[in-house]
Amino acid sequence: MRDAHEQDMLERLKTTPPPAFVFIGRSPLMSFADAVQDFETHCPTAAAWVESNYVETADFEGIRVWLRRDRAARARPR
Repeated sequence: MRDAHEQDMLERLKTTPPPAFVFIGRSPLMSFADAVQDFETHCPTAAAWVESNYVETADFEGIRVWLRRDRAARARPR
């Protein structure tokens, strides 16, 4: 069942990729304090897709912002 849920989420992400992901570390009910590590551990297929299509652009003491690569390129200062 867990694999089916991850696959469903991944298909939805691929169909309509959000402009950004925000990973909030030290959240309740997580296995790891680092939210990215938690996502990679529990949703490895979706995490691999996120890592290939998004780039981390900010880290506010554990609140990590990942922008879609096309958006991140436009957001960089010139």
